[in-house]
Amino acid sequence: MIDGAGQTRRGAVLTAWSATEAVVDLGGCYPELTGPLHRAVRLDGATVLVRDVLAGATEVITHWLAPGDLHWQFVDGWARLSGDDQEEAVWFGCSSTDLSPRWLGRHPGSRGQLTLTVPTTTETTDWVFVLDPSAGWQPPSKTILEKRS
Repeated sequence: MIDGAGQTRRGAVLTAWSATEAVVDLGGCYPELTGPLHRAVRLDGATVLVRDVLAGATEVITHWLAPGDLHWQFVDGWARLSGDDQEEAVWFGCSSTDLSPRWLGRHPGSRGQLTLTVPTTTETTDWVFVLDPSAGWQPPSKTILEKRS
């Protein structure tokens, strides 16, 4: 949700792409909002950076869904997702806020799927996903977000 408005139609347009990055214009999904709205997704080895640029936005609520068979843990402002085998994990962080279990809940109408509903208030928010093949319990440093800017 952006400034209290939910997505009203499927109007996303892929505006740029390469082997490691894609940019999607979200303006068509929120026709009542003005200003550029876009999401960029960049791959860098075992890291995925998602940058939301929502010009003029003052309140943004982002919903992240994960399969019901994944386990959520929260360590030092990061979310950690792993399966039953605990053989590898994915760390998930945000540039503008520490992630917290208080935002984790069941997605309405789901059969076990959990949703992390994160409020942010900045025009630009970076989300980072880092694969941890060793399934460790030490989250990445928040400086990883600064290095990816």
